[in-house]
Amino acid sequence: AGPPPRRHTMEIRPGLHRIVAPIPPRFIAMHLFVGPEGALLFDTGVDGSVEGTLLPYLREAGIDPASIRWVVSSHCDFDHTGGNAALKAVAPEAQFLAGAADQLMTENLEVLIAGRYGEFARADGFDDPESTTAEIRESTRLVGVDRALTGGERIELGGGRVLEILAVPGHSPGHLAVWDPANATLAISDAVLGETVPTAEGSPAFPPTYRDTAAYVDSIARLRGYDAELLLTAHYPVYEANEVTEFLENSLAYT
Repeated sequence: AGPPPRRHTMEIRPGLHRIVAPIPPRFIAMHLFVGPEGALLFDTGVDGSVEGTLLPYLREAGIDPASIRWVVSSHCDFDHTGGNAALKAVAPEAQFLAGAADQLMTENLEVLIAGRYGEFARADGFDDPESTTAEIRESTRLVGVDRALTGGERIELGGGRVLEILAVPGHSPGHLAVWDPANATLAISDAVLGETVPTAEGSPAFPPTYRDTAAYVDSIARLRGYDAELLLTAHYPVYEANEVTEFLENSLAYT
């Protein structure tokens, strides 16, 4: 069938959907893993991503939002968790999961703004512009985390389809990834960030952002240990076959 389109919304493998929402000038890719006993959604984008992109795609694909039983926030950044409340409104029985080290910033907006985006304000006098903070507030509606994860958890979608949760810290302390062995796929969100974070058109937007270099490097090494045929990130094209190793190796070399 050839490689999947590089940046498009579609079912890229059986029971594995990539839903790409705009966050101009970039995009955010959410990933939905569907099994006979329920679905797992990896990230929700910003608040408008659910109503504007995710729900129309689910309707077109014939997927009931209520079938989403698990919502895993890859990490605490607002463009990955901002749609959590909107998702909960259409899938009220879904369990919201997040990395233990990111939990407070995943469920409390003020803690997120102070601890993530204002982390240099007190010690160094360097903070985001007020307009940026206002945009975060407008784009983010959080919910409580039902269960904190530390890596190694297994989630059964039915029919023998089992996903494994991986702890891949570095970009954030509690960053998570998903290993889908049925499709030999790693969904890593922002755990590894290449040599630059691109715009939707592919031009450089800003450098990779990782808080803990040693943990970031260790996470890349762990991910390289999986024989992944497909690598799914939040802000980059789909990587397949040899591109998987190339992206991970280039990311490591950048550090």
